[in-house]
Amino acid sequence: MSADLNKLEGLVGRLEMAVQRQEALYNKPGLSPKPTSIPPAGGGNGSIPPSIKAYDDSVNNALKAFVAVSKKIGGPIGQMADKVSVAFDSQRRAIWEGIGRPEPNDNQKQQLLQPVVEQVGIVCAFKEQNKTNKSVFNHLAAVSEGLSALGWLGVKPTPGPYVKEMFDVAMFYVNRVRAENKGDNNHAEWAKSWCDVFVALQGYIKQWHTTGLSWNSAPGSQPSGTTPKSGGGAPPPPPPPSNDLLTQMASKQSGGGGKDQGRQALFAELNKGDAITSGLKKVTADMQTHKNPQLRTQSTVPADKGKSPQKSVSPSGKAGIEKPPKIELKNQKVWEIEYHKDNRQIQIQADLKHSVYIFRCENSVIQIKGKANSVTVDSCKKTSVVFDALLSQVEVINCQSIELQTLGSLPTISIQKTDGCQVYLSKESLNAEIVTSKSSEMNILVPKGADGDFTEFPVPEQFKTTYNVKENKLQTQVSDIV
Repeated sequence: MSADLNKLEGLVGRLEMAVQRQEALYNKPGLSPKPTSIPPAGGGNGSIPPSIKAYDDSVNNALKAFVAVSKKIGGPIGQMADKVSVAFDSQRRAIWEGIGRPEPNDNQKQQLLQPVVEQVGIVCAFKEQNKTNKSVFNHLAAVSEGLSALGWLGVKPTPGPYVKEMFDVAMFYVNRVRAENKGDNNHAEWAKSWCDVFVALQGYIKQWHTTGLSWNSAPGSQPSGTTPKSGGGAPPPPPPPSNDLLTQMASKQSGGGGKDQGRQALFAELNKGDAITSGLKKVTADMQTHKNPQLRTQSTVPADKGKSPQKSVSPSGKAGIEKPPKIELKNQKVWEIEYHKDNRQIQIQADLKHSVYIFRCENSVIQIKGKANSVTVDSCKKTSVVFDALLSQVEVINCQSIELQTLGSLPTISIQKTDGCQVYLSKESLNAEIVTSKSSEMNILVPKGADGDFTEFPVPEQFKTTYNVKENKLQTQVSDIV
């Protein structure tokens, strides 16, 4: 044992001497570590690369105008502008870091773009917090939907068209802002400035990142405050060994008694033979249910307190089912669009022989090209459906916060067991019949004039019924109680 300790002490002594020599060499004056980083070609931490200057001149200037008019309006719109500014700052930083380094692998790329994703999520959450504020919801929705375009940072080879597609979705809410605030110059300027931001972003991408983020186009360039990825100089020396290292090693050499004692106790129990069961309790006749019938009338054995109670499952089993999204033309007759979440680019081509069935979609936008036979929207939430024209009817059932828009003819609208439904009619569908039952918060928007303005009419939800003695029947009319 003493010989082992002597060897260990000698080994630790040699290690300490080697560490001291390395520290002396590292701290020796007049010797500076040789840099290994690539010299900046587009400007290091002290200069701004041309592509970032172009970003500031186009995108940032448009963003400043948008923030200024948002602050002028104030309230949640002004608060949203601050969050948008942070999101665009994260985008600018991600671009700068990307042009200063080679293209990384997918995991590293996700880490680089994570700040942008987080800021977009913050903006979406802010919109949801203010969804009951009808006066600003369309503004917040236009911003939230448009901000999805910042995902172009991970898109190849067509980031520019991707931005346009994402902002086209936001234009639905931008047009509503214009229509609902007709004659208000501040809101008209707000809508224009938000559009200008993405026009500038598309132009910038077309010039500097045509087929995707231009990785390593300015090698070594990094935004201010960023630690270089590949720096020069030797790493700091390792810390000296702990003072009680020898004590710990000695205890490991002489220890282990606890394990040995446990093994000895185990073998001692096994060596008892038949006597090992002497410690077990005997089940007497009065403890056995077949010999003591009174035990059958008593309560069952209590459940283990350590186990958490299992959640009950509904008989249908549908509540917890998560299925993959699906878009399928079944038997050349029915388009089935099911289980889509946060998908705002769903588009199908239909004709008179096709019916469209939309089931359990959430926070999605569905566009139906061509004139279809009928459309059914079942068990969906926060979903918008836009169609060219229908031969028969559109039916909404068991839904929440649904938006429908027809661009052509539409004979019948059926709304059942739905909370929140906005229907935008076209000039060709003004004679449509609207049938409702067990539904609330329904509004019909009728086009007014040639400038795309709409007039909103709420669908009655409360009725008054009286009995007519002379005619011997019930008479129902819309209640005038507010």
